[in-house]
Amino acid sequence: MSCSADSKYTYSAGEGLADSKYAYPAGTVPNPCPYPYAYGAPPPPGHAAPPPYYPNGVPGDPVPPPPPPPYGDASSSRSGSLLRCFFTIALSTFLLLCLLSLVRHHLIRPHAPKFTVSSATVSGFNLSAADQLLSATFDLTLIFNNPSVEVVIDYGQLDVAILYYGDVISYALIPAFHQEKGNTTTIQAHMTATSAYLSKDAAEGMDWDRRNKDGAVRFRLKGYTSAQFTSDRWWTRWFPMRVVCEDVLIRLSNGMAATGALVKPNSCWVIL
Repeated sequence: MSCSADSKYTYSAGEGLADSKYAYPAGTVPNPCPYPYAYGAPPPPGHAAPPPYYPNGVPGDPVPPPPPPPYGDASSSRSGSLLRCFFTIALSTFLLLCLLSLVRHHLIRPHAPKFTVSSATVSGFNLSAADQLLSATFDLTLIFNNPSVEVVIDYGQLDVAILYYGDVISYALIPAFHQEKGNTTTIQAHMTATSAYLSKDAAEGMDWDRRNKDGAVRFRLKGYTSAQFTSDRWWTRWFPMRVVCEDVLIRLSNGMAATGALVKPNSCWVIL
């Protein structure tokens, strides 16, 4: 007997099983190759067996390597890598600069200057409490002191206003100026109010002050500017600066007096 995928079997009577007790009569032995096909079961009725598959179309040729990726994909990948690298470097540089600025701001932040109202006079003081109007002229001497012996200060324009309660009576604009190390700078501020309108509370409060408490009227002074600090090795950005002077007491000689003077020098808050 012989069997193969592309040939029919042949059988000789008595072959293999001639001496076995399980021998079949001649012509009745089962077919030892029931499916003479290379891939197992035969195709369904009415269909031919599929042809062999060769990756390259020719029997015996090696399997070709996979095709390389399209050029556009590689270029996009490189562009994405460069963009991520650039973004990482930019972000790291920005964070480093922020950290250095923060360290400099806290470790070498200069001392704020000291500000004092050393003298003040009022003339032509005319208050009409019923009409809520005030006319007066204020002359103030302001002193800026730079306590640092290593830092010079440059000031921007200084806006100074004199107030009673929350009402602005008058204001003055003082030009920008420069202050050397450990220097004391004196500035004159001249402010005039002509029929300045006051709120009812401010007019009644000011009228009560000048008739009581020895004629001392409690004013407030506020200033707004910017300042830059410079040393031999570093400098700062421009800082906004506020000056607040509470209890600037100007005493009028009597309840109907038109002149008055500062009771005592007044130290102020300087806020950077």
